[in-house]
Amino acid sequence: MAWIESHTVLSRHRKTVGLSRDLRIRPVWLMGHLHAFWHAVLEQQEDGDLTSWTDEMIADAAQFKGEPAHLVTLLQKHRWLDGRLVHDWLDYAGLYLIRKYSRRNKKRLAEIWAKHGKVYGSEQTESVASDSRSDCRSAGERQSLAPNQPITKPNQPTMGEGVVRPPPADPGYHPDKVPKAQQVVDHYQKATGFDCAAGGAAIRAVIGCLLDGFDCDQLMKAADSYVAWSAEKQRKRQGAIRFYGDGTFKDYLNGVPKVETEDEIAKASEKLKALRERLGSERKST
Repeated sequence: MAWIESHTVLSRHRKTVGLSRDLRIRPVWLMGHLHAFWHAVLEQQEDGDLTSWTDEMIADAAQFKGEPAHLVTLLQKHRWLDGRLVHDWLDYAGLYLIRKYSRRNKKRLAEIWAKHGKVYGSEQTESVASDSRSDCRSAGERQSLAPNQPITKPNQPTMGEGVVRPPPADPGYHPDKVPKAQQVVDHYQKATGFDCAAGGAAIRAVIGCLLDGFDCDQLMKAADSYVAWSAEKQRKRQGAIRFYGDGTFKDYLNGVPKVETEDEIAKASEKLKALRERLGSERKST
């Protein structure tokens, strides 16, 4: 049975939120369209290259009933498609493809990797191919393609004991961004006191921000501004994944937002109370 990886941050990811707004549907509905799309691609075009697919075929694969061309344009706008290549396809399907072909058709893997600008046969992917012969998935498999996700994933075999946890970033895709992203996550954790248990997913969220043109100083300054503005309880409810992943940090790029003092809040409450009393009196008189 074919399978793909599905990451828990998907429903809150800025790309999901942005595309759902443009399509005017709920993010949870968009998740269904995306998974239907990925499943169809894996079954019908496992290399993730949709050059031969029409807009209508893509819309049908996603079970989308709107205008096909509009959907494809938005998928490309929000980087779910890179032209006609499924964006980061190897993140979703790579582990499955390695298990399928590593022992009998490495040439096929090399062809698929090449379509996405990657080279199959590196030390990392070779270790995955070796480990895929065992009964359970190994840390090497995760290190190759999705090391920045939690080790245990639903409906997949668990790792054996004694394996080494993979590093919290994907060196195969944006190795130049990993140290900077780690620096931002560490700074956020230190500033907020929030323990980034899912540090790998947080790093992926920060890498997305870096790819969007923001630099480390801006991202760390946003964290400092957030700490200065928010209450301790509120900080503990928001980790780095959500802060950077859904774009919340943008509200704090220019420093601490204007915050009302307690006196101002009290005065506003008194005005509101007086207004309610006046409206109540007017209703009784009529």
